[in-house]
Amino acid sequence: MSHHMPSPVRLQDAFLRLGASQRAANDEPAPSGNVPPEAAPAHREQLADNGPKFRAGLEVDQFGPAPIVSQLLEAVLPILTGCLRQVRQKVPEGVRVIGLIAPEKGHGCTTTTLLLAYRLAKEGRSVLVIDASPDRQLADSLSLDIESGWEQTMMRRRPLREVIIHSHGDGFDVLPGQASA
Repeated sequence: MSHHMPSPVRLQDAFLRLGASQRAANDEPAPSGNVPPEAAPAHREQLADNGPKFRAGLEVDQFGPAPIVSQLLEAVLPILTGCLRQVRQKVPEGVRVIGLIAPEKGHGCTTTTLLLAYRLAKEGRSVLVIDASPDRQLADSLSLDIESGWEQTMMRRRPLREVIIHSHGDGFDVLPGQASA
């Protein structure tokens, strides 16, 4: 008995699809056929220059962050502000995507990502947090019960904006990962 397993989805492909979602949100025609590899860098540059133009498919009044996130937001604000200042000094001008990784579960990557998202949104920055972690702690950390993440959405060839969640009260968006089984 053989099972057909869908091929894995690369995060780079998700970013390209996010561009397709941007066109759909703005009622722009999508290019016919696959995007040739040589077109990908120009497309990414366009996103970097113009900023996000997508509309989230889902909205909430406010995320329900885990208590530790709320406590840390208050307690480490000066440290977080200093960290953001250092990031801005070290990251080349024009860079709009920052990724955080941890060597293994439990090192605080999700918590740090959320702290940065809350702080950047408070500064009026446009923030989209993409959950690419295998443990999918982001949705749990924000008390989100998701039915579908970016991987399933891409496999169904649907626009990513359908699963992006915007929080009016928090001022940032989340693109959740695969829903838990």
